[in-house]
Amino acid sequence: MDTSIERRVLAGLRAPLAVLSVACCVTLGSMVLAQTSEAAAPPLGHGIGCVASDGKISGRGSTYQNLLQKDFSTKYAAECGVRTVEYNNQFGEYTELAGKTGSGKGLVAATCRTDAFAGTDLPYSTTQLQELNGPVGELEEDLRKGECNPSGYGTPYTPLKPFPSGEDKEAKLMSFPVGGSAVALDVNLVPADCTSGSLHFPRELKLTAKEVARLYGGEVSSWADTEIDATDTKLAQDGCTGAITRVVRLDSSGTTNLFKEYLEKVEPGTRTGSCDPGNTWASFNSSANNTPWPEGSGCTTLKRGTESGNPGVIKALEATPNAVGYNDLAEAIGHGFLLATVQNATTGAFESPENGNAANCNFSGTSLPSGGTPEGALGLNVSDSWANNNPIPHSNVANLGEQYPICGLTFDLVYTGLSRDESETEMKKTAISRLTADQRRTEYAYFLHVFSETYQEIANELHYSALPSSWLPTLRAGWEAALNGSGNNSF
Repeated sequence: MDTSIERRVLAGLRAPLAVLSVACCVTLGSMVLAQTSEAAAPPLGHGIGCVASDGKISGRGSTYQNLLQKDFSTKYAAECGVRTVEYNNQFGEYTELAGKTGSGKGLVAATCRTDAFAGTDLPYSTTQLQELNGPVGELEEDLRKGECNPSGYGTPYTPLKPFPSGEDKEAKLMSFPVGGSAVALDVNLVPADCTSGSLHFPRELKLTAKEVARLYGGEVSSWADTEIDATDTKLAQDGCTGAITRVVRLDSSGTTNLFKEYLEKVEPGTRTGSCDPGNTWASFNSSANNTPWPEGSGCTTLKRGTESGNPGVIKALEATPNAVGYNDLAEAIGHGFLLATVQNATTGAFESPENGNAANCNFSGTSLPSGGTPEGALGLNVSDSWANNNPIPHSNVANLGEQYPICGLTFDLVYTGLSRDESETEMKKTAISRLTADQRRTEYAYFLHVFSETYQEIANELHYSALPSSWLPTLRAGWEAALNGSGNNSF
């Protein structure tokens, strides 16, 4: 960053944050970042944007963004000198939360206010967004017909208070992408499974879109399938003939949703054939928990992971020869699986899910909601938000694509109200009454950094995809506007 610009940015942050650190009645709304359009992360030198360890915040939900959040928060901790952000970990203090992950649990975390932010790849339907904007726990009725339960989800804020807090108010929810990735099709096919052994063992697996739909539609009984062998002759040449097992997620999953959205596009009509005919992929993708798949008589074996998240799929794959699974690329790498190359609909090329250290995805054709306004970028317009059933093209983030065709964005959810007065009375008027002033500062500064090219470059080194650079100034402007808004419940 040019030093003159750095001085202006530093000056824009130092004064308001210094005031916040000593005043009890100054709002976070006074924090105005100079040079909003700058691509680099705002500087954190001299403690700017950093707070003490009592400003710890936690996020929970989508495992699609696990590794991305880990490196974002690690970089932030290195710059601040103390770790204040955790994701799907809770600083190791809440062991009862083990397994409470996935995009479905992210939506629960948001509606029940269990964490400072929630992760989801869905991210919600228009109806669910209205419920998330309503009373505490309203969406919970949709997700599991229960109540926000402290024994099931814990209370990660310090000091602990009743769960959910009776002080939490209705407020609008902000939703925004933090990165993207590919849904990789990983296959546990090793030399011992093919008669040629290691001499000519296939190092890649080519699949057309139709073959992907047949595989997960339960129609392909073995790797000695005539159609797949015609596309990838190495399988036949090397004698790879094992019986196929489909491995799927146990839990409500944004990764599953992205994959099923792709299957809807490549096989949009009523399914035929021997496995579960008469249904559509849309019907398999419509339930609240998103776990149904074609199965039953005439279908290949379907195996569910025994634990939540992508790691559950990986463990099941490792234990099942000849099985095929789906995972976010970052977690699929490094387990010895074959990663299928999939034919895209635009060029007809067979594309790998990875491109060097990045995911082989292109989101440049995806537009921000509400005409690209800062408010729209943060999903605050209910009629045109990031909702997965929004008919406007920007919601179509699982795509047929010019590169690898099974890609999607991953989102975080944060309730408005960060800019309320630091006094206890004022903070109780928000949807996040248990967040302290220091925790609100951490959340503000952390995501301001996530919306920078400096941090987004991390994504391209972790088998994720950075957000389009043209989005970043808008996201940062929306984030700042959120914190500088008036008391009209917009922020």
